[in-house]
Amino acid sequence: MGFFFDALRSLLAESVEAKVSARAAMAGRMLHTEGFRLGPAAQDGGRLFEVWHFPKGGKHPQCAVTLTLSPVEPEGTELLMCSLADAAPEPSPVWAAVLEHVRGQSTGPAMGDVLALPEGMMGRSSYRHLLVAPPQSLRQTELSDYEAVLEARLVELITLTDREATWIGAHGGEAYLTHMADQGVAPFADRRAGDTRLGEVR
Repeated sequence: MGFFFDALRSLLAESVEAKVSARAAMAGRMLHTEGFRLGPAAQDGGRLFEVWHFPKGGKHPQCAVTLTLSPVEPEGTELLMCSLADAAPEPSPVWAAVLEHVRGQSTGPAMGDVLALPEGMMGRSSYRHLLVAPPQSLRQTELSDYEAVLEARLVELITLTDREATWIGAHGGEAYLTHMADQGVAPFADRRAGDTRLGEVR
């Protein structure tokens, strides 16, 4: 009954905020962990969206999930980043600013794109780029269920160093993800820089 009630609440809600709150409740049920909103609502081409954080636990005890949530749109997309560290409501983690920045672009990112981040957005981190990829951190066997619940395609943003971004420019994002998987490197946004050993494409 929980999913049905939240879906009905989202459908009948009169405000954007209420619709997103209901969708956040659905996401929490899906991930088996209670989330909270990070910062105020933002805009994506005139449409409101919010960034929500779901701490480690439930179905993904190894990582926290931070994602954008908005009212249902035909062929809509929600962006997510996964991290080793949980966040607190204040101050919002850098992932929230990154997600807002990418969602605010006039042209939505395409799968496989490498995006350069504004100077200093990640602070002193070596990560200065993002790879737009199919979700790597969520349970693959349940990914279609997650997308069905949220009625949106899910896209993960994976942080990259300058060297990794250059390597992907030569070999492609799929080859990089294969390297990460073969070496057991989880694509968490706050993983240690340089863990992925770059080499020739098989």
